[in-house]
Amino acid sequence: MSWEYRQLQVKTDGLFTAKLPDSCFTELNTLAKDGWELKEIVRLSRALGRTDYITFVLKRESKNE
Repeated sequence: MSWEYRQLQVKTDGLFTAKLPDSCFTELNTLAKDGWELKEIVRLSRALGRTDYITFVLKRESKNE
């Protein structure tokens, strides 16, 4: 079995909290329907530890075999 991976990077909203826009959940649900599952979440911090972006790393079984 082999896997393929992709990422979805989302800019967070909010000054003091890392609020995700509702549109990112719509995108994640669409990807899930296509067989993608969440593997890892990575946050990108810039100044003062503030989270500016969240990157979702997704995987699914490769369809090329």
